[in-house]
Amino acid sequence: MLQFRYPFYVLLQCAFPQQRHLLTLLSTYLEYTAQTSYNPPLPPDDHWGLDSPLPKYEKIYMLKRSNGVIEILDEDGKIAEQFAGAYVGKERFLRDTEKLLTMLANGPL
Repeated sequence: MLQFRYPFYVLLQCAFPQQRHLLTLLSTYLEYTAQTSYNPPLPPDDHWGLDSPLPKYEKIYMLKRSNGVIEILDEDGKIAEQFAGAYVGKERFLRDTEKLLTMLANGPL
């Protein structure tokens, strides 16, 4: 049994109009895959940046967990003034959360 395959451009010329679109998409895909390398490039030696030096910061903060809340402390061990306005204690957080959940369940939200 003899088999013969037509070149792709002959198929494009002979195809029905509704098939030409699909054959055109297939031809562009085949051209793209022909240009794509099957061997990806090697990763850099220091892929995660572990050999890079750590940055130097002007101010150092400490994190402390107190009653389930993480506090941002200065070098002196006090809550930093910069973050004092955003700091909320555990009791106030739980009270506000309970109020919000009550509003969601029963109220206007």
